[in-house]
Amino acid sequence: MGLGLRKLPDHFEEKYGYRPLLAESFSDPKLHEGTIYKAGNWTPLGFSKGFKRHKIEFYVDEESPKKYWV
Repeated sequence: MGLGLRKLPDHFEEKYGYRPLLAESFSDPKLHEGTIYKAGNWTPLGFSKGFKRHKIEFYVDEESPKKYWV
């Protein structure tokens, strides 16, 4: 995961013409503690509100907040 994150800015710039300033990801604390994010030096910023994107309803409340990492 760390190697992919280090290569991301170069690949992104090659495809879109500019470098990203930030990467974000979410993890489900009910399934795991986010150890891979901790090992990759990601910073936890808190939790989402627990909604997921849905085609018809736009957002559906799953009542399952995810941990937000940058």
